[in-house]
Amino acid sequence: MLSNRLLTLLVPVVLTAGALASAPFAQAAAEPSAPYRIESFQLEKSDNARLARAWRTWTGRSLARYTTVVEETCFCPPQRALRTSVRGNRVISVTYQGRDRELARHGYEIEELFRLLRRAYAEAARLEVTYRAGVPVSIYIDWDERIADEEIGLNVKLA
Repeated sequence: MLSNRLLTLLVPVVLTAGALASAPFAQAAAEPSAPYRIESFQLEKSDNARLARAWRTWTGRSLARYTTVVEETCFCPPQRALRTSVRGNRVISVTYQGRDRELARHGYEIEELFRLLRRAYAEAARLEVTYRAGVPVSIYIDWDERIADEEIGLNVKLA
């Protein structure tokens, strides 16, 4: 039988480990909160031609300020659209659409979306993407057709 002193020491450790194992908490704790510097996206020779053309179109717009509103569709609990505000090369705000409270997570700046698409062009079993003025406005990725419910869809708007 465990002594009271040992139980007093172990219970908080077990409870903390259980909280850390939950997906939303682990995701929020592992990711930085805004503001944060954007990791720049650079075209590579191996990039898909559509991706490269869209990136050139996007960078040709020379927007120093923009806000993305991204709705995720997946086999997960419904969530509010994520609003990411960018000024220069920094994300200054990440919130849920219609809310003011800052979130402790990365947002969806355009560079992040292009990194996701680069990976999807190279690795996904199926990728459907629609670009408008260099912005990937509709993204559907099925990483592995043999696995159920790991697909992800993103609808992107500039606000």
